[in-house]
Amino acid sequence: MYDAVLSGSAPYGLDDVDHAMSFFHELKFQQPLELQLGGGKENIRVMPHAAGRTLGGAVWRVSQEPSLNVLYASDVLQRGERFLDGLALKIMDKSPTLLIQDVLGLTQPSVSIKHRDQMLVENVLSTLRRGGDVLIPVDSVSRVLEVLLVLDETWAREGLVQAYDLVFLTRISSILDVASSHVEWTSYV
Repeated sequence: MYDAVLSGSAPYGLDDVDHAMSFFHELKFQQPLELQLGGGKENIRVMPHAAGRTLGGAVWRVSQEPSLNVLYASDVLQRGERFLDGLALKIMDKSPTLLIQDVLGLTQPSVSIKHRDQMLVENVLSTLRRGGDVLIPVDSVSRVLEVLLVLDETWAREGLVQAYDLVFLTRISSILDVASSHVEWTSYV
């Protein structure tokens, strides 16, 4: 939401974002939250599980005894990468009565992570070696950390630190701080 405000595309301001965020209740993965319904009704239990695509991204299990078991699995990544583990498949221990899922990524052919990273690095280095510059626009919360790790590892391995500058530009300076303070959400320990 900060990105939207700072890019000028939001109909609200930074104070509005802070106000809205003050109502949020942060949960860790596998931390249940019981919602009291009252009136003799069974409570609803909500529990987040790692979705694997973004830092802090969650698959939500919403359940109510005896028979409601909803799994909301939007924007998931089944396989792990450098920075994030994949979808926590252990959440499928009990079949959901309702599965809500998007179709993100289903229309693109599956490419191995190694091959995808290799293509990115080859294109970047080819452009730089021809005297060009490379700009990689990436969502500042989801994929940027993975791209930064791919490039940083390549620069270190190939000894490119002195030859080419890597510059990370963002309007939100706290992205790396947030990532480092939530290492338990990552596979990068």
